[in-house]
Amino acid sequence: MASNIPPSGESLRSLPLDSTSANHQPPPQPPPTPRRRIITVALVTCGRIAPCFGPAVGLFIQRYSERAPPPPSRNDDPETTVATADRSPSTTPTVRIVAYRHGFRGVLRGDVFEVGPRERAAAALLCGKGGSPIGASRTRLTNREHLLLRGLIRQDQDPYDVAAAQLIRDRVDVLHIVGSSSAQMTGQRIVERARSSAAVLNLCGGWRSIRSIGLAKTIENDMYPIRMTLGAQTAAEQGAQYFENVVPEHNSNPRMLIIHEIKGRAAGWLTAATAAAYRKRLDAQQFATSLGLSRDVYDVHAVYVPEMMPPPQPSSSAAAARALVEGGGGDSSPLTPPAPHRPFDFQSEIARLRRCMDRCDNVNIFVAQGTANAQIEAELRHAGKDIERHPTLGYAVIDTAEWLANKLKAGLKAEKVLIQRSGVFVRAAPSGEKDLRLTQSCVNYAVDVVLGAVHAALPPSCAFVVGHDERHASRLGLIEVAALSHKRPFDVTVPWFTQLLGAIGQPQLNAVTLQPTYHADLGGTAFFNASTKPSSAASGSTAVVAPSKTMRTTSKL
Repeated sequence: MASNIPPSGESLRSLPLDSTSANHQPPPQPPPTPRRRIITVALVTCGRIAPCFGPAVGLFIQRYSERAPPPPSRNDDPETTVATADRSPSTTPTVRIVAYRHGFRGVLRGDVFEVGPRERAAAALLCGKGGSPIGASRTRLTNREHLLLRGLIRQDQDPYDVAAAQLIRDRVDVLHIVGSSSAQMTGQRIVERARSSAAVLNLCGGWRSIRSIGLAKTIENDMYPIRMTLGAQTAAEQGAQYFENVVPEHNSNPRMLIIHEIKGRAAGWLTAATAAAYRKRLDAQQFATSLGLSRDVYDVHAVYVPEMMPPPQPSSSAAAARALVEGGGGDSSPLTPPAPHRPFDFQSEIARLRRCMDRCDNVNIFVAQGTANAQIEAELRHAGKDIERHPTLGYAVIDTAEWLANKLKAGLKAEKVLIQRSGVFVRAAPSGEKDLRLTQSCVNYAVDVVLGAVHAALPPSCAFVVGHDERHASRLGLIEVAALSHKRPFDVTVPWFTQLLGAIGQPQLNAVTLQPTYHADLGGTAFFNASTKPSSAASGSTAVVAPSKTMRTTSKL
């Protein structure tokens, strides 16, 4: 049998082409390696610290690491495609994760870092921590004076253009903003500028289609049409725990008035939910009345929220109704006019709370930070006093708890007043179990949208937020940022709250209920109709009691 092996010293190259066996086949070529597109997702946490920040960042990193192949080396160009050898579908893109430090402040400064293997491996730790691991800030791009003072922009620059140009330089494709409705609206404007602004073109030499898919964060749970915002349930639970460690102070002095001021400048959901969570904790405890451990002493005796003391409405027109919320809409279709303003009946409340003081030797009040702000402002102006404004956000800085203490102390014959504010305690707390589940479901949905076919079907430079949409049977889905409205009033007629008030003996005097209504003829924007509950007592108000000695252990937050 003839051999095809060449003689010693003779290479295969010297053999004639027809000298190989007819049965010999060239070695099979390996199939082409799948090529994937790399997309860059950016994480930003905006606004005040909230319990959901750590879990949101950690769960985003975990979910992307589970669903998508790892990114290329840091030295590779993220704009090119790379070969992959994993078993995930070849249509799944490689995901590069970056994070901006301290919210939009970091975006303006270009303070960004890439999430590498070490960070991915430690992401699970963030679910058990409070605060934001990447930092947060209340920097608002609408406040040019503040941005100029901090050196974040130049005089000739538009902050939205600067932010958009930075995202383009960092090759961001998807922006995940964990923040309030104002933060989501800021993100919407940024991605719009990134695709069409001439100033952006001059700053970075190109445009880019960026999609913003955010998560709704606010401990006040006042973002319509989202059923429950991230961090709100934990804040209520932590506020209840906070007061549980405060109320034993009632034994330190006879006839003590204890006021627990809770966050919520425009809405009272958190205050109401905190009171409900606290009373639920009391249900699980045992008491010994004969030894001074009476439930009545530890219980909540009054709950005050802004919706019980609404500001006067200047007009009953549709335009005035629209002023209740931020958002667009048409100019026609009349809305139900807001209820007329009536002062809260303090005389009746003082009489009721004095009976509580005589019976328990203390009174415990839960009050929202923004309760009666309009009335307090009017009294300060009438007294010729200056009203302090927030240096960057511009709202009136009012000490609601101090004002309420002055209103009630003399009438209750209180010997001592203790004011406690739970703002920092609840904001910086680790996320509770309910919030962890809610955050996980929202993060999973957002990542699945980015990696699935839905993302390709989304319009370029769009802005959505993930949440349970009350307009559609509270189903989890994408909600247009344009449909969001913040400072949604709390409905004080919901059964669980009316039952709470009934249990503590507090009547619903002059309570105004602001119900969200979806108006298709107004561009789908949510506005709020008002209805007044009948009062069981004549309206009235008391004069401001002279300032008294007040014990305070926390500063205004």
